[in-house]
Amino acid sequence: MIRRTPDVTVESVTLTIGVGTALVEPPPVAIVDGLPITMVDVVDLDDDGDAIVIEEPDIWASVDVVGVDLATTLFAERAPTVRIPRPTVQSPPVRLEPSKPRKARPESLQLLRREATPPAVIPADALRDHLLALFRASRLRMPADLQLVGIFERVPGGAIASVAMDGDTLVIRTASGRKPRRATLAVGRVRASEALVTVEI
Repeated sequence: MIRRTPDVTVESVTLTIGVGTALVEPPPVAIVDGLPITMVDVVDLDDDGDAIVIEEPDIWASVDVVGVDLATTLFAERAPTVRIPRPTVQSPPVRLEPSKPRKARPESLQLLRREATPPAVIPADALRDHLLALFRASRLRMPADLQLVGIFERVPGGAIASVAMDGDTLVIRTASGRKPRRATLAVGRVRASEALVTVEI
């Protein structure tokens, strides 16, 4: 059926696809011992034998390949850092009171050593006055209870703190803060107690 239009003509077409085929002859079949056997070509392969040989692979040593620029470049290593803050010492405020200055005298200036004046050199009236003043200062009942140690001249009167005997030498310790005057010191010893008795004249 043909339909005609002013510009298009449509015809009915039947499509057929043809595929060429070829017949293949089957392989020949032989009868062996009553059994059919297909005749197929057999190719002999090389036989390595029963032993199995494993060849180790040939591995070369590894070589690091680095560029010339990287080989000559210095790299900075970063290490962990610890920042310790500066220690601060906190203490409660201390109030210091101003000390009062005081005069001090060396030990060598506080000690004086004097030798006794021989009684024969002293006038009889002065010697009698010295012995009487010494006996009154001892407050003993009998003059026999008191023994004369010596009469020592040129001693710091009014500034004597203590006295002691070093053999026949009188050791005088002066008192600080006192103004001495030239005086004579009569020294005796109590026979019963060996205590020293002094009196300034």
